[in-house]
Amino acid sequence: MTSARDASYSETVGAALFSALAELTCLAGYMAFDAGRHAVAQRYYVQSLNFARYAADRTFTAVALSCMSFQATYLGRAREGVTLASAARQHVEQEGNPRAVSMFEALRARGHALLGDERAVRQSLREAERNLDRAGSAESTPWLTYFTEAELAAHTAYCLRDLGGQPGVEPEVRAALAGFDSSCLRSKAFMHTVLATARLDPADADVEAACAEGDEALSLVTKLRSVRGSEQLAGFVRNLEPYRSHRSTKRVKTVHGVATSRRRP
Repeated sequence: MTSARDASYSETVGAALFSALAELTCLAGYMAFDAGRHAVAQRYYVQSLNFARYAADRTFTAVALSCMSFQATYLGRAREGVTLASAARQHVEQEGNPRAVSMFEALRARGHALLGDERAVRQSLREAERNLDRAGSAESTPWLTYFTEAELAAHTAYCLRDLGGQPGVEPEVRAALAGFDSSCLRSKAFMHTVLATARLDPADADVEAACAEGDEALSLVTKLRSVRGSEQLAGFVRNLEPYRSHRSTKRVKTVHGVATSRRRP
C-alpha cells in the first residue's frame, strides 16, 4: 500500500492531507491522554507534530507542541511543559494569531505554577489575557475556537491552586463554570475538584465546603470514562486524610471508592 508520503498529489492537496492527519492524530493523542495511556498519547502527539511539519502548518505544529506541554505538566514535568509551550508560541509569533498565543501563555503559566514561580505565572497570565482580548470573536483556526475566557479562567484557577492561593481560586472556578456549556462535563468536573482541593488549604481549611465541591465533581466524573477525572478526584480524596474524622470526609471517601472501582479501565 502506498503511504501518504509516497503518493502523488499537488502541493496544495498534500498540505491539506497532512494537516488533516495532524488533527486526527492529535485528537487520538488527547483521547489516549484522558484515558491515562500516556505513552500512547505521546506517540500520537509526536506523529501529529510530524504531520503538521510535513504540511508546513505552523499553527498546528504549535498546537501539537502545546498538547505535549499540557501532558508534560500534568505528569509533573513542569520545566518540560514550559519549554514546549514556549516553543509553541515561537511557531506562531509571525502568524498574527492572538488566540493561539493566549493559549500557549496559559500553558506556560501552568508549568510556572508547578515550579512555584509566581512572578512568571502572573506575567504569562497577563499575556494570555491581553492576547485573548485582542482575538475578539474572529477566529480563522477552528481548533482554537474552544479557547475562550472560560478556558483561561480554568487555567488561572489551576495556577492559583498550585501556588496555594485559595482566596483567588473560587472566582476563577465560578467564571469557568459559568462559561462552559452543558456538554463540558469533564471540564466542569475538573473545576469542582480544583476548588475542592483549594478549600483544604491548611491555613484556612473548610472541610465541609471542600466535600460539597467533591460531591459535585464526583457526580460528574461518574458520568464519564475519564481516567484524568478519576485521578484528580483521587488526589482530592488523598488530601482529605488529615481530616479523616470529619463526617463529610468519610462519606465522600466511601462514595468515591465505590465509583472509581466501577469505572476502573
